[in-house]
Amino acid sequence: MTLIRPITGARIPTGWFGQLWDEIMSNRVRGDGRTVAVIRTPTGAVITSINRGGIGGEGPRRGMFTISATETGQFKVQDPNAKLTAGIAQINGTFYTVPTAEFAVSATCYVYVRYTLPTQDEDDPGDKAEIITDAELLQPNEQYAYGLIGRVIVDGEQKTISQDHAPGTMIMWWQGPCWEEEE
Repeated sequence: MTLIRPITGARIPTGWFGQLWDEIMSNRVRGDGRTVAVIRTPTGAVITSINRGGIGGEGPRRGMFTISATETGQFKVQDPNAKLTAGIAQINGTFYTVPTAEFAVSATCYVYVRYTLPTQDEDDPGDKAEIITDAELLQPNEQYAYGLIGRVIVDGEQKTISQDHAPGTMIMWWQGPCWEEEE
């Protein structure tokens, strides 16, 4: 739509303000309700998410490494778009498919992608990624590297999911252990 600007001192044409309103509204950022969500604030528009869900509108917190409750009272980490995997982890530039994990929770726990570092052991060569839970905040060491996905917080009978990793590819970097110099 092209809106003609009134000439100074000339009469404003009938319907001009309606056309102005239509022009302004056509230039507003808005979501489509399925893949892009926009929130209007007093200071402007905020694009809150670009959803992987596509048609059906899975919501802004759905995608790889999504923590959710199951019908049996357990919890799972899964990619809702690929039911057999939790997601893809990129570790030091290499991609790993991480299998879905389901677990029971009785106390607050952290949920991680754990990368087992490569070893020279032929029986257990390492170099794999998997989902684990632990009551502690874990730090990388000479055997494992960790990527925090989130937490399941238990408060009495109430269990709450805190999705700390925004669903999507888990990117981790592991530089190796810090060796102490021998004296």
